[in-house]
Amino acid sequence: MNKKISLLIVGIILLNINLAISKQVFADATHPLSKTDTNAHVQFIPRNDPTKPVDPEDPSKPVDPANPTDPADPDNPGTGNNGPLSLDFISNIHFGEQAISGKEQTYNAINKNPYIQVTDNRGTGAGWALTAQISEFTGKNAKTNQTEILKGTVLSIKNAVLRTESTNTSKEPTSKNIVFNNNDAQLVINAAENTGQGTWVNVYEKPEDITLTVPGSVAKSNVAYKAKVNWVLSDTPK
Repeated sequence: MNKKISLLIVGIILLNINLAISKQVFADATHPLSKTDTNAHVQFIPRNDPTKPVDPEDPSKPVDPANPTDPADPDNPGTGNNGPLSLDFISNIHFGEQAISGKEQTYNAINKNPYIQVTDNRGTGAGWALTAQISEFTGKNAKTNQTEILKGTVLSIKNAVLRTESTNTSKEPTSKNIVFNNNDAQLVINAAENTGQGTWVNVYEKPEDITLTVPGSVAKSNVAYKAKVNWVLSDTPK
């Protein structure tokens, strides 16, 4: 009987001690001795400087001018266009020297990984669109001193691969397959709202991705024919 009473008394004493400790801890947590507030600051400024060309196979790396990625277009430094929305680089396309033929011929580009590079550092996610318009292929005949037109030519661009840095979490824009068979402007890349942010490269990996078709019936001379492609980057998607 006495033993049971002693245990009960000890249990009551321990319970009271635990309650006292809990009250002290709770009181310390809810009644700090001192407190204050501090601030965290950040300010964003527009990036108006040009974005340099990047490696089309690994956009996290810049292009090394001493070791160009495309032997067919080694001296292309990029556009130098200012940001925050900029068209940074476009390859000059080369089809090499070809034998004159009386049959229709299709020639593949001789470039290695020709590409288009666009950067959107606006931070708005508003989207953008890139269009292109081509002129006729013309060349000056050294013998006659006359400008000749390579009529009926068709430039086709297709099967582009879009790449960006691995750290870029933006959704990719949309690349279009296009055929330049007249002077109409063509939509090449379209970045809908909340896509295409950061730097993107539109790469044509295979020679047959860019082709030039020349009719056999068209008059051809031993001259270098060239066409100009006019590229327009707009700040709203199509």
